[in-house]
Amino acid sequence: MMSNSGRRTTCRVPDGDVPQPQHQITQAQWVREIVASFPTDPERGPTGDILFFVHGYNDSIEDVDKRHKLIQSAMAQNGFPCCVISFDWPSGTTALGYLEDRDHAKITSIRLVSAGIKLFVKSQALKCDIKVHVLGHSTGGIRDQGGLRPRR
Repeated sequence: MMSNSGRRTTCRVPDGDVPQPQHQITQAQWVREIVASFPTDPERGPTGDILFFVHGYNDSIEDVDKRHKLIQSAMAQNGFPCCVISFDWPSGTTALGYLEDRDHAKITSIRLVSAGIKLFVKSQALKCDIKVHVLGHSTGGIRDQGGLRPRR
């Protein structure tokens, strides 16, 4: 991962590959391909679910890629087929960079909404029924005996 924020890129990573710069595509092409991958209902248009996976702190690209594949597989095996999209952000790979990473995470949350979620909310006007979900791994929850609870 990078140590500071750069420009946002959109990628299509083939199965079995690790994300590389040559996987970049335009944002418009990315949205079209995702929407086209869903089955189409005659009355509602394309229907399905998207899960944005936001990795936690101190993760390498390889770690994120492995976790992405695990989530995609587990979701399908448990009866929730969906398009899993990794939304990467520039976290470092050392615990000492945690405070700087927190600043990057705040900026990234805005980018997730504007460059990810809003694109599919806007596509609702195009007659489609795509539900958007977000899974944040290690991004602010703390373990309690009763499960996870928001950090205060």
